Amino acid sequence: MELGLKGKLAVVTGASRGIGAAVMRALEAEGARVVGGSRSGPVAVDLSTPGGASELVAHAVEELGGLDILVNNVGYGAARSDPVAVSDDEWCATLELNLMSAVRACRAAIPVMLERGGGAIVTVSSVNAFLPEPSAIDYSAAKAALVSFSKSLALRYAAEGVRVNVVSPGVTATRPRGAEEIAAVEAEVPMRRMLDPDEVARMVVLVASGAASGMTGADVVVDGGLTPST
Repeated sequence: MELGLKGKLAVVTGASRGIGAAVMRALEAEGARVVGGSRSGPVAVDLSTPGGASELVAHAVEELGGLDILVNNVGYGAARSDPVAVSDDEWCATLELNLMSAVRACRAAIPVMLERGGGAIVTVSSVNAFLPEPSAIDYSAAKAALVSFSKSLALRYAAEGVRVNVVSPGVTATRPRGAEEIAAVEAEVPMRRMLDPDEVARMVVLVASGAASGMTGADVVVDGGLTPST
C-alpha cells in the first residue's frame, strides 16, 4: 500500500525512545522528513514547560520549511499507591506533560498546516483513558482529557483539511520490567504478550498517512485484545 508520505514534513514529541523513536523510524522509512523532540534529543526541549512544545514546532518549521504531520507522543505516568494522596503539584506535572504539551503543540502547528492547505495530527493516548487505574489516577485522567481535546479539534478543523486522530496503545514494551510484572501483564492480555513499540508506530504512521484520508476524530485502539469488546 502506498502511504503517500514521501517528502511530507513531520514533528514527533517524546522522540528519544520507545513509541516516539519508533514513529520517527517508521516515518523516515516512508520517505518523510522528521524532526523529533524530547529532553534528551534529537532536538533537546522540555515539553512539560509552557514554551517547550511551541519551541519544538517552531524549530521544525524553520528546519523543514513547513509542517504536514504532528505526532503528539510525549507522556509519562508515575505509579500511585494512594489515589487521594496525589498532590496538587503531582497532578499539575502529569497534566502539563500528558495534556498541555499536546495542547500547545497543536496550537503552534495548526496555523502552519492551515497555510499549507491541511495536515494530520495523531495523538498517542492510552487505554487508560477508558480503562482507568487507581494506581495511575492522574495519568488516566490526563489521557481521557487528551482524547476529548483531540476529538474537539477534529470537529473544528475537519472542513479545513486538518485531520486529528488518536491511537491508544495497551501495555507496550517501552521500559525494562521484571519477570513477575511481565508475566502478570501477559496473563491479562488475550494475545499473551506486550506490544512492541514498532507495532504502535506502524498504526500511527498509517493514521497520519493519505491511506487514512477519510478518517478524523477516531480513536484507534492497539492493545492486543485487552479492551473488552462488549
